Amino acid sequence: MCFAAWLVISAGAWSLRGWPRPVAVRPRLAWLGRTIRRPHLACLAAVLAGGYAYLVALGLSTPQNDGDPLVYQLTRAALWRQQESVGLIGVPIELRLDVNPIVAEVGQATTLVLAGSERFVWLVQLPAVIALALGAFALGRRVGIPADGALFAALLVPMLPVIAVQAISGLNDLVVASFTVAAAVFVLGRARTELVPLGLSVALAVGTKFTAPLALPVVALVGAVGQPVRRWPSVLAAGVIGTLAGVGWYVVNLVRTGDLDGGLAESAAQEPVLTFPSVLVSVQRLLLDSIERPGTGGGGVVAFMTVGLAIGTLGVYAALRGGRGRALVVAGIAIVITPLLVVALSWVLQSLFAAVWDAVGETDKADLVRIGRPSTLPDGAGSWYGPIATIVAASSIVLAVHGVRNRTLRRAAVPLALAPWLGLLFLALAISYDPWRGRFLVPVWVMSVAVWGVLEQRRLITACIVAVTALTFSASLVQYFGKPSGIDTLVEIPGPSIWSMTRWQAQTTQRGSRRETGEKRMIRAVERRVPLDATIGVSVWLNDFRFPYFGPNLERNVVIVRTQVAVPPNVDWLVAAPEMSPLGCSRAWRVVERDRTGWRLYQRRSGDTCTTPRQL
Repeated sequence: MCFAAWLVISAGAWSLRGWPRPVAVRPRLAWLGRTIRRPHLACLAAVLAGGYAYLVALGLSTPQNDGDPLVYQLTRAALWRQQESVGLIGVPIELRLDVNPIVAEVGQATTLVLAGSERFVWLVQLPAVIALALGAFALGRRVGIPADGALFAALLVPMLPVIAVQAISGLNDLVVASFTVAAAVFVLGRARTELVPLGLSVALAVGTKFTAPLALPVVALVGAVGQPVRRWPSVLAAGVIGTLAGVGWYVVNLVRTGDLDGGLAESAAQEPVLTFPSVLVSVQRLLLDSIERPGTGGGGVVAFMTVGLAIGTLGVYAALRGGRGRALVVAGIAIVITPLLVVALSWVLQSLFAAVWDAVGETDKADLVRIGRPSTLPDGAGSWYGPIATIVAASSIVLAVHGVRNRTLRRAAVPLALAPWLGLLFLALAISYDPWRGRFLVPVWVMSVAVWGVLEQRRLITACIVAVTALTFSASLVQYFGKPSGIDTLVEIPGPSIWSMTRWQAQTTQRGSRRETGEKRMIRAVERRVPLDATIGVSVWLNDFRFPYFGPNLERNVVIVRTQVAVPPNVDWLVAAPEMSPLGCSRAWRVVERDRTGWRLYQRRSGDTCTTPRQL
């Protein structure tokens, strides 16, 4: 009621002032209806609609099973719901439950409170996909790309593999990316009123994830190049105010621990070695990681090439019949050669980087760049931006410079095109390398995609991009690591379909090590044995799952139990990881299940009445 009243009052004030006039929606919808009928845009829209309908069905029908959400993101939101407040939880063994910024998890907690289950937590990430697409369109228009080209770029954004497979997850990389891209849009604004949403976007980005500062320097560069010098002070002031507004949780960390990140980088060994060779090898490894071919593992590569041959054959047939089949022939050839091109490009760069390191006597670094191979597995944490993204992004730099020199594009197009490469550098300077870093660069890649709209008028190039992107998107959904489709002939890792799995099976489908096998058995035992109205203690190690123990509708009361600390008296059941030793009276507890890897499930038989509790 309060929100409705506020909306009515605001609308009345707007109407009485007569400013700003509402945007004319009907002409824009008419333009969209006409433009989307163009063959390449219609193809993208149709594949996009079908793919996201499938993703929404997955989100509604299957449990969350990405690692980070089940370890700390959804766990944090569920504990806030349980304690009826947003605040510190106090789990020193898993710092991320307390030190990470809170904006995305507040959204997740809202869905948990309103729905009483995890069913709709993906509604935090999915709107971010829409925001990223709109942001790409707006950026394209603001640097002078025609509306048709900007729409082309906007339709590509939701198809990028890491964005697609994260869209229904409990991760938060798309959320922080959406705020950062919004900041890039508003930093190019000409009206003074746009300084307010600029500051808000920066505040929300900083308040969502520690990775926001990796992309904000790119936003600042875009603003510096795109704005006249006289506007720099006001734009800078809006950015600074937004940053200060978003660092509240950083201040909490600073007061508690003496570090803005709560000591997370140090405890997780994520602090980089800031020497030129170390930073350079990290950049090289990240670049090699970006060269991927998702969806082409196992029989997927055969399917990929078969589709390419079929499209090429159809194009030849159309050309022989007097039709316009050349674009189809070129698109078919592009699909067939893409997996081969990716492997060849990766090998050439690996060989070049390794040869240079060998030549200067750094054989250990040469070995590091030789390790990787192009990834084929679509995964929310491990995927990048598709097989041709690196090539198109590099080409867009040349096209952006050419457009600026010819005055068909505004100057800000150049830093947008450079954004992914600057992002690689900033990432290597800020965090130590690991192969799951690509998702941190979503905002800078979306900035680059916004410039890809300049290619829309080049019919044959556009046909190649559409064909490869649409097929990669479709194949990524079929081979989605966390949500397997069950089409074994096409997937890299055969197994049951996500649709046929029980809750505990779906939640643990990505757990495969020997120790994680024990964790899977414990989650299964809890689901089968522990009543839904029980209070369960969870004494687990770093990166162990916590969220599954709440139950399908968050019925159980979960208490985090520290090692070498007595189990609280209100705990009826207890899960303990191999490394953990909670204290209790042995006669008060019975072992319900014990795994060979050291996982245990206890049930309380009586109160702890002994004078000296021992390790359970």
